[in-house]
Amino acid sequence: MSKWGFAFLIITLSLPVFGDSSNPDLIEKIDETKSIVSNAEKKQRRIYKQVLESDLRVKKMSEERSKVNEKMLSSQADAQELAYEVRLLTQKVKEQRARIAKSVAHLYQLKNPSVLTFLFSDQSASEIERNVRFLKKVSESDFKRFQTYRVSLTQAKKANEDLKEEVRKLLGLKNKLKVKEAKLLADQREKNLLIKLINKDKEKNLELLKKLRSQLPEMDQDAEVAFFEKKGELYPPLPQAPWKEYGSTFDPIYKVKLLHLGWTYNALRMSTVKSVFDGKVAYVGPIPGFGQTVILDHGNHYYSVYSYNLETKVFQGEKVFKGQTLALSGNQLYFELRHYSNAIDPEKWIANGRSEDVAGTSFSSRGDQL
Repeated sequence: MSKWGFAFLIITLSLPVFGDSSNPDLIEKIDETKSIVSNAEKKQRRIYKQVLESDLRVKKMSEERSKVNEKMLSSQADAQELAYEVRLLTQKVKEQRARIAKSVAHLYQLKNPSVLTFLFSDQSASEIERNVRFLKKVSESDFKRFQTYRVSLTQAKKANEDLKEEVRKLLGLKNKLKVKEAKLLADQREKNLLIKLINKDKEKNLELLKKLRSQLPEMDQDAEVAFFEKKGELYPPLPQAPWKEYGSTFDPIYKVKLLHLGWTYNALRMSTVKSVFDGKVAYVGPIPGFGQTVILDHGNHYYSVYSYNLETKVFQGEKVFKGQTLALSGNQLYFELRHYSNAIDPEKWIANGRSEDVAGTSFSSRGDQL
């Protein structure tokens, strides 16, 4: 055999056998399981989006129900005041009616002897006429007052009935909103349960993927690995623990609670920023507020973000590998992981240590959860 033939044989033997005809069923099973996990994540995200939309509807409905309740309580208070006013006016009308009836009896029926005495006590006809006119005016005044009370009473009764009707309508609306809210909450519970079941099934398939890959030759076990298969094993972007981790933070100056969606490293100037996993450069350039930024697309809608760099070392569209230098940092590095558009906690994804941890050197663990 010539030296070139021997060299070709060596090269041929050293090529990966991933996808070789000797393992077609295993490779097919791995691809099928990866597809199942990817579809589960899509379904999980779709349902989670529905839950978030439902949350907003429940919140809006709850606010609307509170406003209806406040309006109903206000209307009930007004109705109670009007009811009290109706009682007073009813009593005044009753008293005024009795007074008028008595005056009419005095003037027209002359059943009370004292009236005659009063009318005819004077000898002058003009004085008698004056006294009669006086009594008539008193009667007319009572009658006008009675009419005023009666009109006020009619108006108060109508206003009170209108308020009662409004309260009935508001109470009906409140109950309808309460029923709708209960249905939405029940739907949310079902969807959250479904998300848990999907996640449980996804975890089982991830374990199955590990077992299937372990049956491949060692040199092929990392071939075409999906990002989600390396959860907890990703290469750290810098060889140190982050200064600020994912989660809520409190600003002591402005006294506000802020959400920190990634990790911030206090880096030595010009530190080498490494790729956490194989991928493709989706973006290189400045982002307002984040400086020079590199965004990697790792497939299956997973992305990693590296910001506050002084200098970038890759170009858009370039394929990169785990541990490859992407940029040189400034005094800080801001790092994010995203699935679709949602930020995810790097704690569960990055290998629990410095960059050297991939080679065996570790540092203390962190306890934040996703």
